[in-house]
Parts: sequence; C-alpha cells; structure tokens
Amino acid sequence: QSSSRDFFRYFSKDFVAPDIGTSVSEISPSALRTSFAFAISVGSATVPLAQVRANMVAEKANYVEFIETEVYPIVSKASEDYEYVRVFYQGDEIDGYEITNTLMNDLMYAIGSITFVLLYLWFHTQNLMLSFCCLGIIFTSIPVGYVLTPVSKTTVASFMSIFLMTGIGSDVVFVFTDFWERSIDVEETLDARMAWMFLHAGRSCLATSLTTSVSFFANLASALQPLREFGMFMGLCVMSAFIL
Repeated sequence: QSSSRDFFRYFSKDFVAPDIGTSVSEISPSALRTSFAFAISVGSATVPLAQVRANMVAEKANYVEFIETEVYPIVSKASEDYEYVRVFYQGDEIDGYEITNTLMNDLMYAIGSITFVLLYLWFHTQNLMLSFCCLGIIFTSIPVGYVLTPVSKTTVASFMSIFLMTGIGSDVVFVFTDFWERSIDVEETLDARMAWMFLHAGRSCLATSLTTSVSFFANLASALQPLREFGMFMGLCVMSAFIL
C-alpha cells in the first residue's frame, strides 16, 4: 500500500495540499506529474525459456517502435499544440531516441563545418588531394582515441569531438604546410626540407598539442564521471592527431 505522501511526487514541488473540505475550484496547482507503466506478456510458465527470451526481444523491438512512432511525436509537440500546457517527458527509450534524433540533426552542422574547413584547406595548400588526406588523418584520431579510452562506452558529449578535432587538427596541418613552404629558403634537397619541417613544425605542434591535451586531462580531477571520460577521450584524440 502507498502512503498519502507518495502522491505528492505527481505534483509540482511548490504544491501545498489543501485542507479537508476545501472546494475544488479553489485549488490551482501549476503542474501535474503522470507516470505510465507498461506490462507486456512474453509467455507463461509452460513456455520454454528460449521462447520467452525470443518473445522479450520481439516485444522490446515493438515497444521501441511504439515509443518512436506513436508516443514521441505526440509528447514532443504537445507544448506547441496547446497554449496553456507544457509537457515534460522522461523515459529510457524516449530519452535515447531523442538524443539520437538530436545528434543526427546536429550532424548536418558538422558536415557544414567540415566542408568549410575542407575548402579552406584546399585554398591554403592549393592541393585538393592533400586536403582530403589531412582531414582523413584528423578524423582517424577520433576512433583511435575511442579505442584508447578505458571505458565501455562514451557519453553524448563525445560527439563534440567532431567539431573540436576539426579545428584542432586543422591547426596542426596549417603549421606543417607553412613550415614546408618556408623550408625551400633554408634547405635545398627534399630530404633536408622534410627533416627541417618535421623538426621545427613538430616542435611547435608538440607544445600546443601537449598543452591542449593536458587541459582536457585536467577534467580527470572532476567528480563527474561523464566529464572525466570526456576529458580522457579528447586528450587522447588530440595527441593521436599530432602523432598521426
């Protein structure tokens, strides 16, 4: 049995229960919480365990489809459809779907920024193939950092690595290309120019990459686990981009 205090979790925190005998017309709560629980049958005691597990997988897929196609479109637009109603919703499946949907929409912004960087790299290096290769190396650092990060899965914040590594990695490319152009005034042979470029550009980029990665690694001191994971992941991505 539930006590009377359990019902207060369905109202706003500032709601004060009226005295007994108070007219309903005098009560005006600002919010009302509702909890929905779903029970799905996956078998009975006589059904084999393997069949029950198969039914669980199938019913879970149906439930996820129900949340994505039926529930989410309604609750996400409810605040727009009704003038005096604001709907806040939360749940494992619906939260995951909303995050995925948001990330896919934000991916369009990432494509736009990557396209701009590619065009600027092309303008700066005067070589389209070199620009594509540089971007490929930059984005290779992200899966390398993911593999090196000692966690089973990363957080949603790790999606920002696409934007951050595009800028940080491009800076390394600009430094190396500038030193390569300057090497023609210092050295004559191709091998000597390469050695001079790696020595001077590598030393400059090593300093900037180390300071940037250390600033991300500083998040390891945070009490929040997602922030620690993000700091470790981004620090490894920065150093991977420099090494690659």
